[in-house]
Order: sequence, then structure tokens, then C-alpha cells
Amino acid sequence: MSIDRRRHTRLNMTRPCKVVVRSAQRFLAARTSNVSVTGALIEVLADRPIAVGEIIDVAISWNDSPIVRSSELVAAEVTRALTGPSGTQTIGVRFATQASVSEPQLARVA
Repeated sequence: MSIDRRRHTRLNMTRPCKVVVRSAQRFLAARTSNVSVTGALIEVLADRPIAVGEIIDVAISWNDSPIVRSSELVAAEVTRALTGPSGTQTIGVRFATQASVSEPQLARVA
């Protein structure tokens, strides 16, 4: 059994988001599975795997708009990467800085 070392509550929430793979300079459409103020679990359709340890940029749409602005991008480190069916990949990320949304705000969005 693994011990959960998270300091912040993670909320199950599906939100559209954008992932920028810096090493390839490409934008990928994605969606969250769960989110906290310090990280997220994200499903992305990628033609090449995103590696653990890779630094990417992430922007999550906090409203119902599928459009996410590049100005909302936050740096994140990939801490976990699982390959799924049909070119999907599920990645766990830790934000370089705390998200611009608080835990109570996250709870209202969920």
C-alpha cells in the first residue's frame, strides 16, 4: 500500500486544458481528471510520449469555455506518465508555482 504524501486536497474534475511541450514547441489539447492547487492529473493525446521529469506548460479552463489563453500557462514538471489506448497519455504534473486558484475556489468549480 502506498502512502499519499499530498499536502493539498485533489478534486476530481474534468476541465479542458492546454499543454505545451517545450522541447517540441507544440501545443496539445488535453483535459484534467483531477486538480489541486499544486498539481493535476491530465489526459493528453500526444504523438510522442511526454517523459517523467519533463517541464511543460499547462493552462486549465476554469470556466465552461473550451478556449484557454496562452497567458494562463503555468510551468509544471511531469511526475508520472502512463501510456493509454489510441495515443492517449495520462500525466501527473506538479505546478512550479501554486495555481492561481485556492482550494475553496477549486471546490466551487468542481
